This record gives sequence, structure tokens and C-alpha cells, in this order.
Amino acid sequence: MKYNVLITGSNGFIGKNLYHSLKNNKNLNNVYKFSRESSESDLVEFIDKSEIIFHFAATNRSENKDDFTENNEKLTKKICAELIKSKKEKKIIFTSS
Repeated sequence: MKYNVLITGSNGFIGKNLYHSLKNNKNLNNVYKFSRESSESDLVEFIDKSEIIFHFAATNRSENKDDFTENNEKLTKKICAELIKSKKEKKIIFTSS
């Protein structure tokens, strides 16, 4: 079976390097990239299509404290809510600092 993978934070250091490592993997159908430039509807679509999710998206440096809540807490809650709504079993790899 070939898998679809989603990488959140795909423009960050870890996400970008993981994408380049996975993009030619013969065991994968698609590697979806979610970044700050992506829309919420992209996120919902990519979660629905993916069996494996690497959640690396986060704000770790910002002058605006609201960025931490918006980009860390709220995004993770959104991903969890979509996973709960999904009837498909998925694996999620989450990292945080």
C-alpha cells in the first residue's frame, strides 16, 4: 500500500528537509505541504487525503505574543478537530519546543 503524507510547517527547517527526503520515496503516493501561505481549506483537504501527518508548524520567534496562540495552539486544535471528524485511521507525528 502506498501512503499519502502531510507535512505542516513545510517551509521550516525540519519540514523542508523531510519533504526533500520523502518526495521520491516509492512507498508514497503524495507528499502534501502545508505552510503559512496555505489556506485552511488546503489543511482540511490534505488531512482528509493523508494517512500520515508530520505536524511541525509552529511559531517559535515573534514580537507578537498572539502569534504563538494562533499558530501553535489554534492550529494544533484545528488539526485534532479534523482528525476527530475523520472516519479514517491516521498516524500523526507531532513535535514541539
